[in-house]
Amino acid sequence: MTELEIAREGKLSDRAKEVALDESLDTALLIELIALGYVVIPSNKKRGNIKSVGIGKNLKTKINANIGTSPITLAKKRS
Repeated sequence: MTELEIAREGKLSDRAKEVALDESLDTALLIELIALGYVVIPSNKKRGNIKSVGIGKNLKTKINANIGTSPITLAKKRS
């Protein structure tokens, strides 16, 4: 079961509890933000037991990406 599915049931996973503690965030608010898709808690079963980190609205960790086409990439495609 994913964090999103758990949150949409109104529950808080162990990973989400860890994020709430680290972020000093109210657990009810965190459940709502996850359920709405404003916060994600990435995990990879193959990586083992690693620290859970939340990414998104009202949290310390944010993601910003500029996605575009590089002139170098265009030059390679044309040749």
